[in-house]
Amino acid sequence: MTETPTSEKPEEAGASVKPRSSGLMALPGEIVAAFRKDVVGWVSKSLLAALVAAGGLYGAKMLDLAKEARNQRLNISNTVAFEQARRDVGAGAVWAVPFRNRGDSSQYIAVWASEEQAPCEPETDLKCLRMLGSLRLNLLVGDGQFYEVKPIAASAYGNLFMQPAVDSAAPDKAWPENQVYFGVTDWDHDGRREVLSIANTLGTSATHFVAINLYDVAAGKSALLVVTHSRSTVSRKFDNADDPALRSWLNARYEEWLGPEGRDCVRALDGVLGCTPSASAAKDTSPEDAALEANYQFETALVDDWNKVNGFNFTTGQLRLTVRQGAPAGQPCMRDGNLAWYNQFKGPLLVHDVVKGKTAAFYVQDGDHHREIRRIFLGKRYVWLGLAVGRNELLAIDRVTMKAEGVHVEEWSNGIPSPYETGAVLAPEGTKDMQLSELDLTDGRLTYNGQPLTLMTEAGLVDQSLEFASPKGCRETDPATF
Repeated sequence: MTETPTSEKPEEAGASVKPRSSGLMALPGEIVAAFRKDVVGWVSKSLLAALVAAGGLYGAKMLDLAKEARNQRLNISNTVAFEQARRDVGAGAVWAVPFRNRGDSSQYIAVWASEEQAPCEPETDLKCLRMLGSLRLNLLVGDGQFYEVKPIAASAYGNLFMQPAVDSAAPDKAWPENQVYFGVTDWDHDGRREVLSIANTLGTSATHFVAINLYDVAAGKSALLVVTHSRSTVSRKFDNADDPALRSWLNARYEEWLGPEGRDCVRALDGVLGCTPSASAAKDTSPEDAALEANYQFETALVDDWNKVNGFNFTTGQLRLTVRQGAPAGQPCMRDGNLAWYNQFKGPLLVHDVVKGKTAAFYVQDGDHHREIRRIFLGKRYVWLGLAVGRNELLAIDRVTMKAEGVHVEEWSNGIPSPYETGAVLAPEGTKDMQLSELDLTDGRLTYNGQPLTLMTEAGLVDQSLEFASPKGCRETDPATF
């Protein structure tokens, strides 16, 4: 008779039924004990390693803080730094910031000083983008007693303004805007300082620059962001700033500089600028100033709309308009039915529907032009702009098809005659279109510098007696009379 395995025996009547054990409980006791010992040991060792690592990180952090505190104790005062700047850099010194680097026994002083002559001209030397601004950066490196002066290719503040001398007895109070334009930072928190300098060109030029320069003292090189503003475009160019975090940091400094004015500004060690909002400035804003700012924002939005749908370098092809609710400020230079045309001062050509109350940018000229479109003539079929495009062609926009085209001018086959020099022709300006201040409408015909023009569109020879039978126009921002 074969014995039935115990695990397969039927339960006896009335006996209690025990639940099945887990796989772990099913193992022999000594195996379970060994397994539990290994698990507990592994967890304990992991926990211990984590605690040791955390302690190490905490210890390293505390050590860094201790080194930072030591550097601050050894660092000289602002007053002593400014006096040293006057000794070594001279009377032009307007701001000095002393600092020390972690793991470096040197004493540093960042000094910004005015110079009577700029070392280069931005108009003729592209490398001069590094040297914008009226204040030059010098780095003093020494032991607290003797210093070497190192000129750094970085500048600060506006390039058109020389700053007054400061009171050496109170250098911290000398210049309210000091920390807006320069300072010493540790943007990546490595204990090694960088020197920040912000410069901008000013004046009436159509194009100006803002340069954000961050000089890494330990590496001996600068990271640079140059923002170029024209009347219709904004572009950004980085140099020696491949790190995305660094690019973001430089962009943030530009946005701070671009932001609203404040007072009592303080730049934190990570580079972030904090200012007390200028309540008095807001209180003193006149209704006229507020209206000007609102109109500026309105025009800026219209130009941006135009650039987005046409492209900032558009000259010929199918034109697309984007309308916005609202009206431009000022007076139109011509009216045509429900449409009012505004040739904005140093800006775009706008068209406004007086019935619907909507406005669009009709044409945005190159943003580097110093003046508005010099001449605009409204014919029966075309809007004629005082701009040359392509190969010596006159820019005109078909009012029916909304297509912009370069119109062939027979008299310009060998170039557009210069109105300033007999026998010479106008040279390309490096802009997408060229302004023609000598274009005019005389006796029902377009003329240039007094010479009648023969016009050929894609549809054929233009009959100017029909095209300009009832002309309207603008000379600069004013209405043209015929």
